[in-house]
Amino acid sequence: MRDAKVESNAISFNAGIAACAAGMRWQQALSLLGDMREARLEPDVVGYTTGISACGSCERWQQALSLLGGMREAELEPNVHLQCWDQRVQKWRAVAARSGAAQRNVGGTGRA
Repeated sequence: MRDAKVESNAISFNAGIAACAAGMRWQQALSLLGDMREARLEPDVVGYTTGISACGSCERWQQALSLLGGMREAELEPNVHLQCWDQRVQKWRAVAARSGAAQRNVGGTGRA
């Protein structure tokens, strides 16, 4: 688009982010969100949601949660799907933390 001197907008960025998500390219999706800000365009609910989906599909939970936090900072309301996803991820993190602590106890002390 730059080479053709076509001006980017939220729709074109969101389409690119969606293509990255479909191709399991979470890093490129995040890069496009950053490029969007550099172009003085604020990501919208669609951009954030698609970026979160790209990260979630690749099990990049920290990045997905960071985007969810950015979405809230921008005062954008997550849709119901994202709210349910956020709750599942929070539960997953709690289970993983408990599991990690149990494994450290077994490995470090010989006790279960």
